[in-house]
Amino acid sequence: PQTIFPLILIFPFQFILIFFFYRFKCYAVVLNGGYCQKATTIQNYVDMNRDVAAGHSELRPWEPEQSDLRFVSPSATLERTQLGPGCVVGSESALSGVTLKRSLVGKGCSFSATKGLIIDGSVIMDGVVIQCRSKVEIHGSIICSGAQILPGCNEIRNSVIGYHQVVSH
Repeated sequence: PQTIFPLILIFPFQFILIFFFYRFKCYAVVLNGGYCQKATTIQNYVDMNRDVAAGHSELRPWEPEQSDLRFVSPSATLERTQLGPGCVVGSESALSGVTLKRSLVGKGCSFSATKGLIIDGSVIMDGVVIQCRSKVEIHGSIICSGAQILPGCNEIRNSVIGYHQVVSH
């Protein structure tokens, strides 16, 4: 029988999923320096990104470190926003009314929350737009590039929202 196995390569705020179709009995990766981790679940993928943000690897975010392992790009705009330790905010992102805990936000994101947006333990990739009028909570999720979270969505938990997908309620 043909065996299919995925290999996930991690780069800052993006991942590449490559499928190999081979017959094999043993598989090994030899790493000479760098960072390698197995990502078989959403939580593993989030943890890998968090490891990089927390400095547990040779890799570091491109954004300058402020304090308590908070990495915020100088071109990011933060209004009424609270950042916990281990957070990364990419360049040209605009966050308003957001509480960010142990999460990573890619470049060019726009978050606008009237009554509060809580993002905890999540990876938000480049160009994501979140607009909310009521309180919204995002926990343990991956939101891929170009996705839009529109008013009417109150909670996203342990989910993956695909590339350029729109979620309204």
